[in-house]
Order: sequence, then C-alpha cells, then structure tokens
Amino acid sequence: MNSKDKSNEELIIELHQQKQKNDDLALYCQKISDDFKYIENSLRDSESKYKHLSDTLEAILDHIPGLVFYKDKLNNFIKVNKFVANAYQKAKQELENVNLANLHSKEEAESYFKDDLEVIESGIPKLNIVEKWDTPEGEKWISTSKIPFVDPDGNIDGIIGISLDITENEISEQALARSEDLYRDLIENSSDLICIHDLDGHILNVNRAAAIATGYSIDELLTMKIQDFLLPKLKKLFNGYIEKLIVNGTAKGIFTIITKSGERRLWEFNDSLRTEGVAKPIVRGMSIDITERKRDEAILRLYGEMIKNMSEGVQFSGFGDGLVYFTNPKFDQMFGYGSGEMIGRNISTIYNFDYESSSLNRSLIMKSIKDTGEWHGEISNVKKDGSSFWCFVNVSVFNHPSHGKVMMSIHQDISERKQKEEQISILTKAVEQSPASVVITNINGDIEYVNQKFCNLTGFTKDEALGLNPRILKSGKMNKEFYTELWKTILAGNEWHGELINKKKSGDLYWEEALIAPLKNIKGETTHYLGLKEDITKRKIAEEKLIVLVDELTQTKDTLEKINYEKDKFFSIIAHDLKGPFTGFLGLSRIIIEDFMDLSMKDVTELGKSMYDSADNLYRLLENLLEWSRMQRGVIDFSPDNYELYSIVKQNIEIVHEFAKQKQIELINNIPEGYRIYADIPMINTVFRNLISNAIKFTPRAGNIEIGITKKASDETIYIKDSGIGMSEDILSKLFQIDQKVSRPGTENEPSTGLGLLLVKEYVEKHGGKIWVESQEGKGTTFFFSIPEC
Repeated sequence: MNSKDKSNEELIIELHQQKQKNDDLALYCQKISDDFKYIENSLRDSESKYKHLSDTLEAILDHIPGLVFYKDKLNNFIKVNKFVANAYQKAKQELENVNLANLHSKEEAESYFKDDLEVIESGIPKLNIVEKWDTPEGEKWISTSKIPFVDPDGNIDGIIGISLDITENEISEQALARSEDLYRDLIENSSDLICIHDLDGHILNVNRAAAIATGYSIDELLTMKIQDFLLPKLKKLFNGYIEKLIVNGTAKGIFTIITKSGERRLWEFNDSLRTEGVAKPIVRGMSIDITERKRDEAILRLYGEMIKNMSEGVQFSGFGDGLVYFTNPKFDQMFGYGSGEMIGRNISTIYNFDYESSSLNRSLIMKSIKDTGEWHGEISNVKKDGSSFWCFVNVSVFNHPSHGKVMMSIHQDISERKQKEEQISILTKAVEQSPASVVITNINGDIEYVNQKFCNLTGFTKDEALGLNPRILKSGKMNKEFYTELWKTILAGNEWHGELINKKKSGDLYWEEALIAPLKNIKGETTHYLGLKEDITKRKIAEEKLIVLVDELTQTKDTLEKINYEKDKFFSIIAHDLKGPFTGFLGLSRIIIEDFMDLSMKDVTELGKSMYDSADNLYRLLENLLEWSRMQRGVIDFSPDNYELYSIVKQNIEIVHEFAKQKQIELINNIPEGYRIYADIPMINTVFRNLISNAIKFTPRAGNIEIGITKKASDETIYIKDSGIGMSEDILSKLFQIDQKVSRPGTENEPSTGLGLLLVKEYVEKHGGKIWVESQEGKGTTFFFSIPEC
C-alpha cells in the first residue's frame, strides 16, 4: 500500500510503534507530532477567512437575478437570498428555519415539497418546474430548478432551488389559448415563434419571427417539414410526439432546432391540436427561443460550482486554446497573481511539466482529458515569482453555452503534505508500498511485523498480531502433510510457493497464494521468515463458477441442437405442405392448357375454382409461414395497451361471419361488456381469427361456436368452444409442436395450413399467458388461453 493512501493518524501510530522498537526515533516522532499541531493551528486561523468568504458568497447570492433558497429534508428554509425575502415581504432572517406550510396553503406546500422529496431521494435535479404562486402581490408563475445539496460526507441534506418569475410568459400563453381569433390577428406581428403544420410535419403557415429565428424565408419554410429542423435523434421521436398530441390535444416541451446557418437553438414550445373547422387536423405551435435563458441558467450552475469549491483555487480555460477566462480569488492568491491577471494567459504556464520527479507530461494529461473528459492527480505548479509547489488537481470538461468546450480545474495546495510524505516514506516504503499482505516472523515463527494489507485481509490489528504465530490463521482445511512439506522447504533455506485456505479473525475462510522465504543475515544464517500473500478468493470463486458455467453451456448446447433438429423437421413438413398445393395447381393448369378446347364452361369453372382454392391455401400457408418466421426473428413489434375485449371479439366475428353463415353456424359472443385486457391488438386479433376460423372449419353445418370467459380458482380464462368433430388423443398430443404435422381438412374439405396454432401459441406466450385445449371426438373442442386483465 502506498503511504499516500494512508491517513496522517495512521502514520503517527506507525511512527509510535517504530519508537517502541528503536528509541533513537523518539525525537523524530515528536517532531512529526509538533508538525501536526502546527497544522491544527493553521486550520483554526482559516476559520476567520472562511467567515469572510461566507459573507462574500451571501452577497453574491443576493445579486443573482432570481429567487435562490436552500431547504432541508423537512421543508424548512435554511438560507434564502434577498429576492425570496422580498417576495414574502419579510427579512431574510425571519425566513430561516421557517416551514413552507407556514407561508403557503397546505396544498401548495405539499406540492412544492413533493418535488423536493423526489430530488432528495433520487439525487437527480429537477429543472424548469413551472408552478403557480399566490403572493401578497397577487398570483404569479415561476419556473424553478431544484438540485440536491450534498454535504462533505456525500449525504443529501436538502435541496438548492433557483426560481425565475415567468408570470408574463404564462399569462401570455393562457391569453393566446383563450382567443383563437386574437391569435390569428397577432400571428404576423408576434415576437414569439408561431408555426402551423399538419400531422405529417408539413409547414402550413409561420410568422416572421419564426423565419428570422430559423434563417429561412417564409416561402422556403412553406416547402419544408418540422423534421427538417430537428436533430436525428429527435426526428425519430416525431411520430410518437404526434400520437401523444392526438391523444392529449396539447403538448409542451423543449427541443433543439438547427437553423439554416447550422446553429443549434433551444426552443420551448406549446402546441395544440385543432380538428374542428378545418379540412384536416392541424397543429398550432407557439415557441420561444430560450437559448440565452438556458445559458444564464448554466452560468448560475457555474456559480454553484464556484461556491462549493471556493476554498480551493478554481479556474476555467478553453479546451482547444487553453486560454484562461476565469479564476477565483483563492486561485489568484495561491499562484501569486493579482485579480484577473491570469485572464487571457495559457493555463500551461502554471504547470511544471518538466519537474524531475514527475511521471506525467502535458500530452499524457491532455490524452486522458480527451479520452475520458476528466483527469485528477498531483502535479508540480509554478507561481508567478517562479517558485514551485505541489497541488492536487481535478480537471473536468463540460460544454459551456458561451465558451464552448471548457476545462474546469480545481487546485488544492498539498506542498506540506508532500514534504511530510517524502520524510515518512523513507521509513515505510520498503514494506508498506506492497499491494500484498506482508508478514515477518522470527525463526521461532512469532510474528514481528505485519503491514496494513494483512490487517485489512485477516481482521487482526497490528497490536493483536504481533507476538502471535501464523497458525492463528489455520482453517483446518489443509492436511498435516501440507504443512510438513511447507516447513521442510523453508527450513532447508528454500522458498515455498503455493495456495492455501486460511481463516480470518471473524471465522470467514479465504484463499491465499503465498510465497514464504527465509531472510538471512550477512553470515547466511536464517534470522526471519518473510511471507508475501495475495488474496485469491475471488479468483477461486470465479474458477468454480467457470466450471458451473461450462456445465450450463454444455446443457445449452444440447438444448440448441434439439431445437435445431425440431426446426429442421418442421421445415421438412412445411416443404411437403407447400409441394402439395403447387402440384395440384400445376396439374390443373396443365389440364386447362392441354384440353381447353374439349372442356365445357362448367368444367372450366370447376377447374378455376379448384385452382383458386389451391392458390388461396398456398397463399395462407406462405402468409402464416412469413408471420411465424418474423415472430421467431423478433422483428414483430409488441405494443400492448388497454382494450375492451367484447369489441375485439365482435370485430373478429364480423370478419368470419360470411364463412360461418355459409355453413349455417351460429357465433355466440358471451364476453361481458366492459371487461378489459392488456394486449397487443394485431396479435390478439390474429389469435381470435385463427381459433374462430378453425372452430368454423371443424364444425358441421347448423353447429354453434361460443366465445366467453370462464373462472377457475382465481384465474379468468378466455375460451372458444365449438360443437364440431373434436380431436383424437393422437392429434391432441401433437398440437403446438413444431416438429409434428397436424393439419387436416375441415368438415367440408376446407384446407388447413398447419401453422395457425403455432402462431396462436407464440402470440399468447408473448403476452405472458398460456394456451391449452380440451376435446373429444364427435363432441367438439374447446380452446382456452389466458391474457393479462387490466
């Protein structure tokens, strides 16, 4: 473990331990203790400076053009700026620790607090929340952004909110919605961007403001579509937006448009759908260019970062040119520059990339920043007077609305820490830098030293381990011969290497890969034994999992081979079914060609009907095969929604009504009205059409078919019951099996593709349901299937 990963307290403890072994280091340890006391006094001196910074920050908040506040988890104001105080007509101190319920109605307070809780629980900011606010001055509308406030321990203590008064915009939008005639009169002279388009996005009318904002002329715009201005990812969402607009009638939101010059602008839109009084539905849209407003919000977020990091030196520079355009006072103080003196200079002037002990250079740092968008590490810096000092630097990259791609660097002076680390590392780096667990014993096996890695791994503290024998780690899982061989090897003066199971202080077992070697003095005598050990528990577990995974893959391979065999057999059956209709069709065609002159009109009609039946059966077989293939490849969309089942069954009965009427079969819809299911409508229609058509096909004339719902235990199941010819046990055992041929002609020789039930089974299971059948020869058949109920 590298010493810089350890706390100062741990270093002091180690120095005191070393003191117990070597009294000559006592004075050195005392010096280290005095140094830490000096650091503590320095921290106390910084408290007064922090008070000054706090007052400065409060002044900054009071000049931010908006309502800025900090609330805790109980909906209490902790801190507000003067604009919040003015809005409530109170002093800022009067609002501190005041609950929002004491300032608003119960409904309003709960509404505001609901957003707070979502931000606190999720850690995700909520931006631009538009809300109505009843103030002493009257009703107002505000746009609020709320971000989580994180304390130094990483816990979310509350939220920071920034609210902007958008009352005028909201009143304008409401007035515009209330008066369609006024909208038409003002459309050409409005400063808002107004556009009318159809449901396909074709622009029907725009005002001058929209033309100016996009850079196109009105005539050009009237030949374009809304999608022409959208980013590729937004173009894909356009149809979904139209669908929602049709359902809701209105839509609001923010989107990015691309102007004629290629510039990207942010528009906040408010669209409504009009269907009355027009030849076809149109969308009336009013948009506001909020690009500059968003940039202002980004600046506010930037101020937030500054406030959070005001105790460290902060600077912003261009990603491409490296020119500095902002530094905070702490940065200027740290580097010895006057206020604003660094502005316009290249940021590389403060970094000492040629420092002799630095393993970094500018190209490596910039590569990391370009690849990951961030970099952090320790680096030597140069002050204005040319002197060097060490900083821990955290660099991150983000897109600034005004300056483009920007690098933000946060600098923490670690010069004193580096000096102390260099002094301490002389005494500790020999063993403490090792990532492995280190144990040193005397010749009798008594532990004289362990590093922190050993303590972390075994759970024993250094004080507990010293003086004990490593046998405290024995798990009892290794046999006596194992340890006999180990000691035989090291007593012979040789290194021993192997794997063993040991036991932690907690009793938990773990695997170690260990190297045990004798340490010899200048005379060649063994004085100590060194153990270097690496925890390989995860690797051993991974190896065991790999063995299990290989077994599972072997089983999966066998399953896939079986599936491929079944599909091969299925395609063989399909090929046979395709060959039959083709053979019949070709034979009838040959008769017409060769004997046409000898055929009567009746013969031609009968042959034509036979050819039609053969072609129709072939077409339905191919259609079912195509749909089944698409289902297997996963290219069929599955979009379930809430539907009324009675209407679905009614529509499907109407489709096959003529077929049933020809056989004088009665179709009975016993589905209760109002019963709803959650299903994909194309798939569920296919299920009903196939099952009802099959029932008609295998029901003799004057029969009946009933569609209804049956309740078994706590499950509700849909059924299609017929009074047909039924099925034998042999046919029932082959249903829904891909490698079995179960197609047979109907009661009046109606053809069957043999694929319908496979599709039905696939679609029902796609819905998370199941399908089964009950049947007796001569007594009819009932198909049951389950679909999720709404």
